[in-house]
Amino acid sequence: MGQYMALNELKPDLVLCSDASRTRETWDGIAGRNDWQATEVRYLKALYLAESSRIAQIIGREARTAQTVLLIGHNPGIEELAGVLADRSDRDARRELAGGMATATLVAFNLSDGFGKLRPGTCAVDRVVHPRALMQE
Repeated sequence: MGQYMALNELKPDLVLCSDASRTRETWDGIAGRNDWQATEVRYLKALYLAESSRIAQIIGREARTAQTVLLIGHNPGIEELAGVLADRSDRDARRELAGGMATATLVAFNLSDGFGKLRPGTCAVDRVVHPRALMQE
């Protein structure tokens, strides 16, 4: 997924990462593979198994001035948050998200109002990339 992010110019300027060892390893792998070690990273205990509403609060607090944020955390909270945020009028994206998010799934949103004003059903889904799809390429 890290290679996909680099090839598609999805470099974050801020990473919000659970402080769990597995999520740290995930970021270390992405950063190392792409020479992104200088990216600002915040390891947050509060992301560990957090509910979607709590994750949204964390994003709003931590990412107010960021342009591109990578969130690395845990299900079911992240999967629920993606479903809650997805634009209600985008049936294809909502259907894609309803199918679940396996480990390392990437969901990219375009936010017109920035990260400080996350509102349910208003975030345009740019893409959903499942790791199994990348393995087939």
